[in-house]
Amino acid sequence: MAPLLHAIGCFWSGCEFDDCICGCKRKSQLLCCIREIACAPGEECTGCGMVTNSNNNECCKIGCLLCACGCKEPDTCCKGACQMCCIKEVIALPLDNEYLDTPVCAYDCLSCYPNCGCCVEAPRCVALERSVFDYSPVPHEKMDREGIQMASYSDDVVPMADAKSIDTYKDEY
Repeated sequence: MAPLLHAIGCFWSGCEFDDCICGCKRKSQLLCCIREIACAPGEECTGCGMVTNSNNNECCKIGCLLCACGCKEPDTCCKGACQMCCIKEVIALPLDNEYLDTPVCAYDCLSCYPNCGCCVEAPRCVALERSVFDYSPVPHEKMDREGIQMASYSDDVVPMADAKSIDTYKDEY
C-alpha cells in the first residue's frame, strides 16, 4: 500500500513505487456528475458515443475512447480514486467502503490517525484495485461474531397496560 503523504478526514494522497503504472486511471463522482479516465495498461477502452451503464444508475454518459463523462442518480456527495504513475489519491464524503472507509490524518509523511508514525500505509482503496468501469457491488466483510455475548433478560415479564385504565382526553368545543 502507498504510504500517506498528505491526508485529512476524507481525503488522502500517497506515493507507491511498488504499484507504479505507466499512465493514469481515475473514477470519480460529484453529486450526479461522473467522470472516468482509463489511460493505463490493462484498462479497457470506454468506447465512443453513449456508453451509459445501467448497473451504475446512470442516465446518460458519453465516452471518447479513454475517458467518459455523464450523469447518474446521486448516491453520495463525492467520491473518487485516481492513480497517475506512482501517485495515488482517494476521496470519499461520506466515507465509503469502496473508496475510503476510515478517517485519516497525515502531513508530509507523518501520520497521526488512524495510526501514528512516519510513512504509515494508506487505507485500502478497492476502487483503485479494480477496473475503472467495474461497478459490481463491493462485498461487505462479515462481522466476527465470536466472543459476543447476548444480553440475557430475566424471567420477569413486564405487564402491559390495560386499555381500560388509560385516561383518554377528548377535545370539547
